[in-house]
Amino acid sequence: MAKAKKVSIKKDALQVPSTLNEAETLLAKMGSHQRKVIDNENEMNEAVANTKAGYTKIKNKLNDDIDEMSTALHAWAEVNKTNLLKGDAKTAKLSTGELSWRLTPWKVTLKKVDDILVALKEAKLKKFIRTKDEVDKEAILKDENSRAAAKAIKGISISRKTEFVIKPAETNIERAGEVKKAA
Repeated sequence: MAKAKKVSIKKDALQVPSTLNEAETLLAKMGSHQRKVIDNENEMNEAVANTKAGYTKIKNKLNDDIDEMSTALHAWAEVNKTNLLKGDAKTAKLSTGELSWRLTPWKVTLKKVDDILVALKEAKLKKFIRTKDEVDKEAILKDENSRAAAKAIKGISISRKTEFVIKPAETNIERAGEVKKAA
């Protein structure tokens, strides 16, 4: 007869069930605690949402006011630009802040990228086309032969772990954790 595998688990103040009835009772208690966690999270999320809504209303009003002030200042500054800027300056320093005009960095916007790629190739402008090489992890994991071939390459490691899953009845919550091998 095969010898049963001995599994050791740390028992720091841990009450391990000794019967099926005790295990079922503990599992039911765990389910009850999980439902309480969900209820607590729902209450917390509702309180946070209500608090956030109040502050968001204030923030939005302030931002609307700032937008109006910015538009008004910009209109005034454009009319008075020649008086505000001296020489090649792009910034006017006022007693309460600065007004500046600056150029943004160049930006490329693409529409219908496939058509653009064809046009660039036809125009012999391949220097504007980037090709990216990358490892296809999905292809490596596809089947056993692929995994075996990839394992032979230095730097590639392929692994998976065993998890122990607890799912109390009447909840859709699972607790899963990596199975640690006994020392």
